[in-house]
Amino acid sequence: MLKTICLCCTFLFSFLAYGAEQPAGAGASGTLRSPAALSPEIVSTVFARMGMLTSITFLTDKPLESVMKGGPEINVMQDSNVVRIQPLIPEGVASLTIRVEGVTYVIRVRITAEDPEVPNPVFSFAKKGRFDALDASLSAAPALKPADIDINGAIKVIERAASDRPFRDSLKNYQSLSIRKIYAWNHNEIHFLEAHQFADLDLIVFKVSWVNQQGTAFYLNQNQYKVFIDDRPVQIQARRQLAPRSIVFPGQLEVVWLAVQGYKLRLDNDWSLRLPPDAAELRGYIRSNP
Repeated sequence: MLKTICLCCTFLFSFLAYGAEQPAGAGASGTLRSPAALSPEIVSTVFARMGMLTSITFLTDKPLESVMKGGPEINVMQDSNVVRIQPLIPEGVASLTIRVEGVTYVIRVRITAEDPEVPNPVFSFAKKGRFDALDASLSAAPALKPADIDINGAIKVIERAASDRPFRDSLKNYQSLSIRKIYAWNHNEIHFLEAHQFADLDLIVFKVSWVNQQGTAFYLNQNQYKVFIDDRPVQIQARRQLAPRSIVFPGQLEVVWLAVQGYKLRLDNDWSLRLPPDAAELRGYIRSNP
């Protein structure tokens, strides 16, 4: 099934993300209970008191990639998946930003003179699709003319992100998907490797790679690589091919990049690659259609 984003739903999520505050585990009556589910769209709240150490436990088997405080009002200490907060002022508001599996969660810390009802809150993580976080950026992305699609610049970012983790973490509107599908073509294996999304540009870039393992050269032009979602073709707006003149010689590595822009397509679609008929298919066609 083709997956795009719903603009109305995205607007609603954006409103929730910036306009809602959710006390940790609060029910309809405001009573606190643990564990509470963290969500990227909702700012959760914990309560703390100066002179008292508040421990926040995060129920996850994944490491906390980063823990950052939003000001000088608190000290923060981390021990694995437990974060301890020490308020430095008698009353006020601070913030805590947690990053897990590439997703950022914000917790508001309210410092009061009273003992918190839940002194050591416990958080779980809301079940959320890995690719949902960038829907808001995708919905606001402009449509570009094919001439304005910088596929070379996108490839440079993709290749650097693969080997430079700090650089990868700094890309707030970028995510990738491993496809790893293999297609047989003229006794070669064509690898449909991965997809990379730049959500703020509504741009998805696919990588295809193969090595000519036969004793003869093959012609395969970048325009002959077709991308599909289920049985629906996806129009390619930009391409780049490594092989000069589209000829891949024996033992030569070929890499092809294909870019799709402007369709509000989510990354978590069932992508497939289609190639022109190879020699065996053509011979079979000729035999069956004399």
